[in-house]
Amino acid sequence: MKEKILESFQRVGFVVTPIDDDQVAFSFEYEGRTYLCITNPNDPEYLSIGLPVLKEVTEEQMPHVFQWMNHINANLKYAKTYMDDMGVWIWYERMVTEQEDTDEVLIRIILNVENALNTFDELIEKDMDDDDDDDYSDDDDADADIDDIDTAADNADTDQ
Repeated sequence: MKEKILESFQRVGFVVTPIDDDQVAFSFEYEGRTYLCITNPNDPEYLSIGLPVLKEVTEEQMPHVFQWMNHINANLKYAKTYMDDMGVWIWYERMVTEQEDTDEVLIRIILNVENALNTFDELIEKDMDDDDDDDYSDDDDADADIDDIDTAADNADTDQ
C-alpha cells in the first residue's frame, strides 16, 4: 500500500522525500508548508499526514492552546491535534484500502489538513482579538470540493 500511496503523490504532482532510513516517514511541500506523511509497516493501510501548526507556544497563547486543540479534535472529522516538545501539530489519520482511488484520498486529506489549519488560525486570531469570546464559528468544510486544491500537476503546463 505504501508504494501505491507514493505513486499517487507523484501522479498528483508532489515530490515526496524520505526522511528516515526505513522509508516510513516522508515529507512534501504544499502552499509553502512542509507536511509529513507517515506509513506503518505493521499496518500498511494506515496513513497519517501531518503539519506543524505552532512551533513555539508563547506564554500569551498557552492558556488557550488546549482549548483550540480540543475544538479541532471535537469538531473536525478525522483531524486531530496534539502538542509535543516540537510544538502543536495537526494530523489526519485514516485507513486507505486497495479499492480506493488513492489520488483522490490524498487530495482530500490535504484539503482536510488545510481546513483544520485555517480553523486553528481563526481560533488563535479570535482569542487574541477578544480574550472573553468563547463562541467560535465552526467552519467544518471538511468535505471541501476536491477541485479546490491546486497541485503541482495542475501547474505543469504553465511552468513550461
